[in-house]
Amino acid sequence: LELDDEDWLAWGILGYVSSWMGEMEKQAAEAFDRAIQLAEGERKESPRDASLHSQLALYYAKTGKRQVSLQRLSTALTLSPDTGQTLADAAEVYELLGMREKAVAALRRSLDRGFQRQQLLRNPELSRLLEDPRMKTSS
Repeated sequence: LELDDEDWLAWGILGYVSSWMGEMEKQAAEAFDRAIQLAEGERKESPRDASLHSQLALYYAKTGKRQVSLQRLSTALTLSPDTGQTLADAAEVYELLGMREKAVAALRRSLDRGFQRQQLLRNPELSRLLEDPRMKTSS
């Protein structure tokens, strides 16, 4: 496959796939670093794009950069506080950062806003979160 070297989203997807495959941590980190670099440039052009902030929060969380991850997430939630996707992203960020209580709360709100459980099951971090006993009573 050929990858557009300037597409931050493509690099982010490559990072996710690499991180989920096991034993590809170095490749995942490199892909996320490239995605962050490109997406931060885009953020300067589109500072009110909640989805961009949300994805950056995830990339930073995946690379262990807690503070900036939470900053980007806060901006995403300020710009788009009630969308299922943003709340699902928030749940994943919180889960990655070891903030299970906040992750459960965000995931419950995401489901309450109509985000589909089936979509969450395709994400390894969120599928594990769905196994939390507090999530069993959610829609």
